[in-house]
Amino acid sequence: MARIRILQSIAGLDFSWVVGDVVEVDDEAAAGWADGERAEAAPDDAPVTVAAPSTVEAEDDGADKPFDPTAAKVDEVLAFLSTADEDEALRVLDAEAAAKKPRASVLKERDAILAAARERAAEAAGGTEQQAAEKAADTSRGGGRAEDPETRTE
Repeated sequence: MARIRILQSIAGLDFSWVVGDVVEVDDEAAAGWADGERAEAAPDDAPVTVAAPSTVEAEDDGADKPFDPTAAKVDEVLAFLSTADEDEALRVLDAEAAAKKPRASVLKERDAILAAARERAAEAAGGTEQQAAEKAADTSRGGGRAEDPETRTE
């Protein structure tokens, strides 16, 4: 562990340092912060004035690690994919396909999984793609003030 002296106030989600604080951080973090502008290296005997953020513990508990489909059972993979966004679903499906023993029970659902992810994204953005198109058309005609746009049938 290395100690740094703060030269500019710095704050994050789980920490706040002000000018003059001495913080003990891991060597990698110290190298990043001690750039001569934000912080500088402090002597090892300098008293620590504020606790360091808990980023080391957060990294060690696996919370920041991406989902690994090869380390999970099929039902766990499918459950994860049922809530993942499209980019994450693509990453997981590609990782599954690249595995030593890719599982067909996951990969055969690829198109349905991606379609469901797109649908969830559309709903989160205010409706399905069809609904968004109808709302845009209604608005362009001077409407669009109603809760539900005028719909069309083909």
